[in-house]
Order: sequence, then C-alpha cells, then structure tokens
Amino acid sequence: MSSNTILKSINWLVFIATIFYGAYTFFLLIGAVFVMGNNDTPLGVLGILAMGLCPVPVSLLALRHRRLAALGFIIAAGLWIAGSIDGDHYLIQKFGNRAVTFGSFPYLLKTSSVALFLAFFYGLTDLLNWPLLWPRSPHSAKHSPPLKI
Repeated sequence: MSSNTILKSINWLVFIATIFYGAYTFFLLIGAVFVMGNNDTPLGVLGILAMGLCPVPVSLLALRHRRLAALGFIIAAGLWIAGSIDGDHYLIQKFGNRAVTFGSFPYLLKTSSVALFLAFFYGLTDLLNWPLLWPRSPHSAKHSPPLKI
C-alpha cells in the first residue's frame, strides 16, 4: 500500500466524519430555531446558523479546495464564538449576571473545537500537499492566451 493511498484513506475518513458531523449540527440547528427569541442577539443567531449550516458545504469544498475549507471552518467557529460572547454580554447588560461569561468558556472550547480541528486538518493537509480527493481534471478549462488587437 503506497503512502498516497494511506493519505487518501485518512482524507476520506475525515471527509465522511465531517459529513456526519454536519448532519448532526444541522439537526441541532433545527431544534435551536424553535427556541430563539428576544434574548438572542443578531450575531448570536448568525453564529448558530454558521455552525449549523457550514460543515456539509465546506466539507464538499474540501474535496478540491482544502485551504478555502479551512478558512470556512475558521470563519464559522469565529462567528460562533463571537456570537456566544455577544449574547453573554447582552444578558449581562440586561440581567446583571456576570457568571454567564466565565461559565461559558469551557462550553465555547468544547463546541468550537471540532470546527477548529477540521480547519487545522484541512490547512495542514493543503500545506503538506496531500493528494486531493477529487483531483482536478487535466482536460479542465485553462486560461486562454490574451487576445491581440
């Protein structure tokens, strides 16, 4: 078994796990939509949507463009973290409960760690030039020479 085959196998396993993770977050998103209300900030809602809707399309993007997929996971995790902190800040202003922010830090690490790990994995595999799961066709459209007028 060649090293190329092993690298592709690892890549396929991560891709399939990401698809299952994306399905899981999407079903969690369906439940979260029904409990959104007046105490949710727009950035918090955007973070919830990003973490719920991002994994499947971004993992499909990783078949050919791993660097963009890594960026997509970083953006989704960043929106989730910023939205959660913004929501906590709003609740502190509204109700005066300062324990909310410190209590949510382990929760933020736990919930964003999968997206950040996937961003690290796809970024590292792109940097190390692992073989693509869906290679570009040698017959794909290439840049045509500039027209001379």
